[in-house]
Amino acid sequence: MKRIILSISLLAAVFCSAAAQDPEVIKAYLKSMGSSTVNFTMSGTGLDGSTITSQKGVIQVQYPCFKIESGGQEIISDGNATWICNPATQEVVITGSMLESMISDASLNLSDSGKPILKFKNKNGTSMTFTLEKVTPCDEWPSDHFVFDVKSLGDDVVVTDMR
Repeated sequence: MKRIILSISLLAAVFCSAAAQDPEVIKAYLKSMGSSTVNFTMSGTGLDGSTITSQKGVIQVQYPCFKIESGGQEIISDGNATWICNPATQEVVITGSMLESMISDASLNLSDSGKPILKFKNKNGTSMTFTLEKVTPCDEWPSDHFVFDVKSLGDDVVVTDMR
């Protein structure tokens, strides 16, 4: 449970930073992706500028819905609710939608190689940077693709609803 709460705290800290760019630019970019699968590299930077975490992952996006798989966890959002799932600890935390706060605090740039970079900078000086390595358009997913079925979980899975 501590890892899930830590993950939520990290996401909240990342997404509650000072706005770096007009949110409409970020929304327009995400909408323009349509239904896509995105391979990404994420890195987190600490107060001293050093990298505190780095990992690869995959996002399935169909604005405003998304499904992220990275670091052994899965984060799913249908645009209204967000499920943060950790199979290793058999925990699921449910929150409200985080997309609007994510977008309002993001900046979008291009790397030297032309890859899109989404960056979330915190007021405390830390940041999370997502480099979109490969964006692959795909067929539209049905709406239930972005809903986590909590009822299908076993009795040993801890579900915390924070909505």
